[in-house]
Amino acid sequence: MPYKIEPIHAEQNLIVRELFVDTADDNYITARWCFVEGLNVDYYWLAVHALEKYMKAALLLNGHSAKSYVDHAGKRRSFGHDIATLYDCLKSFAADLLPDNLPRPSRLALDHWRDETPEAFIRRLHHDGNADNRYQIFGYVQHREDLFKLDSMVFALRRLCVPLDAYFLGRPRPGAQNPAHRELLTKQPQYWAVSSASKLEKTAKGARGVRLQEVLLNFNFPFAPGDFAHENIIGRMASHNPVLGRSILQPLQQAPGSDAAATAAELRDWVLTNIQIPRDVANQFRQAKMKRTP
Repeated sequence: MPYKIEPIHAEQNLIVRELFVDTADDNYITARWCFVEGLNVDYYWLAVHALEKYMKAALLLNGHSAKSYVDHAGKRRSFGHDIATLYDCLKSFAADLLPDNLPRPSRLALDHWRDETPEAFIRRLHHDGNADNRYQIFGYVQHREDLFKLDSMVFALRRLCVPLDAYFLGRPRPGAQNPAHRELLTKQPQYWAVSSASKLEKTAKGARGVRLQEVLLNFNFPFAPGDFAHENIIGRMASHNPVLGRSILQPLQQAPGSDAAATAAELRDWVLTNIQIPRDVANQFRQAKMKRTP
C-alpha cells in the first residue's frame, strides 16, 4: 500500500531536486550540445555527471544513501562516482521500471545501430567519462548512436527521481484512484515529469528560451512531443588515441632499442614524477621499462 508524503519528506524532496536533479538537468542539456558540436571530452564528463546525479537522487528519494552501499561481502563501501555500481543498486528496487535494452528509436533513420544493454552502455560511458579521462589518459571511441542511448538512459533514470511507493498526489484523496508513483509510471511509460519547477520541464516547455529548448528536444525522441519540428543534426563518430600511449607506451613496446624508446623512457620518468596518473597506467609504464631492460 502506498505511503503518505509527510512534511519532512516534502522538504527532503526539495533538497534533492535542487542539489541533484536540477544540476543534472543542466549537465544533460549541455552534454547534448557538446555531442552535436564535437566537444567530446566535455560530452563524456557531463553525461557521466548527469547520470550519477539522477541515480543518487533516485536513491535518496527512495530511502537509500547516496554516499555508500553494502557489497556482497557485507562491507560498506563508498559509491564515489561509480555509475555502474549506482545502477546496480537502483535495480534492487526499481528493476521493473528500467529497460532491458537500448534499441534504436523507431523514428530514427540511422544506418548503423548496435543494440546494447543499459549496463554495457553505462560501463562504456563511465570508462570514457571518468575523472581520469578528463585529461584524456585513455582516449575514447564515440558512436553516432551514443547520443540517443544517453537520451534513453536519462529518460529511464529521471523518472525514478520520485518516491516510487508514495502516493502520486502525496496522500490519498476521497474519490480518486490514488496510485503510487510506481503504478503510474508502469501504466504510463511515456510519463517523465518530476516537478513543473524543475529545469528539464521548464526547458522542454521553452520557458528557458528557444535555443535551450532546441538543444534539449532536437532528435530527442524520449522527451520531445510528437509534433516537435526536428532539424537535421550531424551524425558524428569520433575516437581519440591518448598522447601517453602514442608518446610513451608505443615506442617502449614496439621499438625498445631505438632512439624513440630512449626519448619515451625519459618522458615516462618525467610523467611518473610530475603528473598524477591512474595506478594501472603507471604500472604499464613500469612494465614497459622492464621489458626493454637486458
